Amino acid sequence: MSELQQRIRKKSLHQRIMSAEDTIPFFKNGMDLGWSGFTPVGYPKVVPEALADYVEKNNL
Repeated sequence: MSELQQRIRKKSLHQRIMSAEDTIPFFKNGMDLGWSGFTPVGYPKVVPEALADYVEKNNL
């Protein structure tokens, strides 16, 4: 079991775990995105970075 799976107690949610790159299709052109939080706990670090890389690589 991965470290991430150990942190998620509800086992039925384990099937929803995916890589940051696999989340890209959920974002549609023209969407408004926002992230909140002022502390590093729970900060979504990899998804925004993967999205920015995708945008730059595809000249979007």
